[in-house]
Amino acid sequence: MTTESMMTTDVSCATNVTWYGSNFYQLQVEEQFFTETFVGDTSVEASDLDDPVYSILEDYADSVFDGSDDGYIVTDGDIDREVNQTITFTVVIQNQYNTVTVKYVPVHVTVLDINDNIPIFSPTIYITEILEYSAANTFISPVYATDLDSGKRGDISYGVYLENFFFWMNDNNVRSAQKLVISEMPDARVTVINDVVDIDIYAFDGEGCRGSNNATIKLKLTENTKNYNQTYLDEYVSENQPDGTYVANAATDAYESYDIQYAFVESNVTDFTINSNTQEERVPIGTSVLQVTAVDSDAGLNGQVIYSANTSDFIVNNITGEVTTLVALDYEDSDGRVYTIDVFAEDCGEPFHTGSSQVTITVTDINDNALQFASTYECTIDETLIVGDIVVIVEATDADSTTNGEVTYSLDNNDFSIDDKGVITLAADARFIICANGDSCAEINVTARNGGGHSLYTSTDVFVSMTEGGRGLEFNQKEYRGNVSEEQDPPIYVLTVSISNDDTVNILVININDNIPIFDKTDYCGEVDEANYTTWYAIVTVIATDADAGPNAEITYRITDGHNVHSGIIAPAANAEIDYEMKSNYTLRVKAQDGGTVALKNDTSVYIQVIDVIDNKPTFVGEPYDAEVPGDEDVNATVITVVATDDDSGENGRITYTMKAYRANSLYRELCNYLWADRGDTNSDFLDLLFTKNDYFDIGSNTGEIRVAQHMAGTLGTHELPVKATDHGEPSRAATTLVRITVREINIYAPVFDPSNYTAEVNEDAPDVTSVVTVIATDKDAENKSASEIDGSGIVYYKIV
Repeated sequence: MTTESMMTTDVSCATNVTWYGSNFYQLQVEEQFFTETFVGDTSVEASDLDDPVYSILEDYADSVFDGSDDGYIVTDGDIDREVNQTITFTVVIQNQYNTVTVKYVPVHVTVLDINDNIPIFSPTIYITEILEYSAANTFISPVYATDLDSGKRGDISYGVYLENFFFWMNDNNVRSAQKLVISEMPDARVTVINDVVDIDIYAFDGEGCRGSNNATIKLKLTENTKNYNQTYLDEYVSENQPDGTYVANAATDAYESYDIQYAFVESNVTDFTINSNTQEERVPIGTSVLQVTAVDSDAGLNGQVIYSANTSDFIVNNITGEVTTLVALDYEDSDGRVYTIDVFAEDCGEPFHTGSSQVTITVTDINDNALQFASTYECTIDETLIVGDIVVIVEATDADSTTNGEVTYSLDNNDFSIDDKGVITLAADARFIICANGDSCAEINVTARNGGGHSLYTSTDVFVSMTEGGRGLEFNQKEYRGNVSEEQDPPIYVLTVSISNDDTVNILVININDNIPIFDKTDYCGEVDEANYTTWYAIVTVIATDADAGPNAEITYRITDGHNVHSGIIAPAANAEIDYEMKSNYTLRVKAQDGGTVALKNDTSVYIQVIDVIDNKPTFVGEPYDAEVPGDEDVNATVITVVATDDDSGENGRITYTMKAYRANSLYRELCNYLWADRGDTNSDFLDLLFTKNDYFDIGSNTGEIRVAQHMAGTLGTHELPVKATDHGEPSRAATTLVRITVREINIYAPVFDPSNYTAEVNEDAPDVTSVVTVIATDKDAENKSASEIDGSGIVYYKIV
């Protein structure tokens, strides 16, 4: 808590009121401070009174302040600056035993603001939609929050909760940070439900206190044909419409730093015109500027559109969308040259939906200000001056701008000449000028004219006197030097010069480095393809300006990680390897520094999104692929699954599987696989020479799952099937692998001995390996098959048990 008192002696007050107090008290106290907090001391006013009693005259002040017995003013209740910024009241001082003696002491208390309020959003939910594949920096929606505190404490900044570089805040406007592609958002942990993205916004005040409520923008990404950055409009208009009917909006916000002019490329377009949203100043209030149009495909009230705008300078007709002026437009007001307003369209459905558009209106200058000379001019010259010597400098000012504010001068005396700077010089030696007037040797009428289409002019008189002999006036020194800092309030003492009479001394104010570089944007966004960069390539340009002059305004740039960008153009470093799969985005801090002796600096953020390119081909994992399947396996049963990965992202990394079979005469199968992967499926005649279709197995194009396509009777043996994995890049890349599937015979029958029992005899002294008996068993699984066709299910093996 801070308090301050300032006493001003002998204050005269309102008529018919007598103030017996000798001082006027100006005090300060912070709002929301504790009860009985000291504010000020008025006891000095009662120094001549015995047993003084203090009270406060006004009831409204008595409720928040109290006068103590010792003359102190203290707080007595809650003081809220948002209710009362200042409180003026009167302290009444009376003698306890002499009520006739009364002193009235005026007190003015300034309530100091504290940061006791937080930003509050209204509304908290915004509903809007834009096209999917909208480019980076596309305007999405404004958000609004208020803070009742004053000054810096009430300044509001905004931020986006999502840390994925899909969205960013430009003041209170939400914009896209990169191209908005729904399929890429889940990889960045962005939830998309029914093509709607929730963008959560927060607000914080100038001291960093964050609001208790947040805003949510429900952004619907509508369908759009992917056009690879070829912007186009496909609109329609009914026939027989009157002139001025709205057709389409071709405006762009991709180049905010430039004054964009629009024109048709074809010179023979005569049925349509382009309105650049410019409006001359000084037009009557209520002048129509443009008409905005929103279309709602719903029917009835659900499709009825109501327009509104967040501006006090223009008004939008809530039915027609016509925007008209609400204030007088003045180009000379630097804050009123360009107006950027947000226009909202809201349907009447339940729940309602809202769309928004940002409209920029540029005020054009007209020649509506007259020129003005400061006064007439009087000067004295010496008769020894010659042609070209300066007589005097005149100046006329014009509040208009550009050509309308350009001033040229002329005069009516042939003995003198004047240039475009207002410098009057001798056109003849002074000694040849005939002085016909005793008071002045020459009278010059100077006319100043501006450059507007209907130019305006004014004039003034210059009275020239002449001294005789010598060089006339002389200073006591040949040169005087003085120093003065810029931006000081006059009068400021500089130096004293000595001269024989009053004359004008010009002081040149030297520029000091008192302005920091200012970036033209809060932050910047750019895109760069992943690649190995060996040549220079510009990604994004940052621009900062400095209001100083000379070296103090010469700006150099530096990325804080050490790569110099003196020109403000950010490019990949020499031999940089930018790989989307290693790092998909970069956040840089760029510092701008001027050339002052004591350099001043500023910095900004640059967000760079790496664009994935098709630089990886699919790779099969888990090779080799071998499987067995019985000949009676069910149709659609899974045999084996092949898996390929691609390090690219999005469509570039999405894989599709295809499968073929070799022809019997395909001897060089590795070469066949290479040609298939390299040439793709475009040359079907060529591929027919190498491959044929396999009728017994098929493959899931997205899963790589190989399944039984039909019953495999008579297909015993090993099937060698080439499989190709192809990504969806442009151009696509592919890889192949070989899958071996062995079809086994069905083992239906058990071996049968014939006869079923055998009897044999052998001598007791028979040597080892003497044949005793031969047993024979047969298996019906081997019937009607050649020896090469019998697999494990038809071959009989013997052992003694």
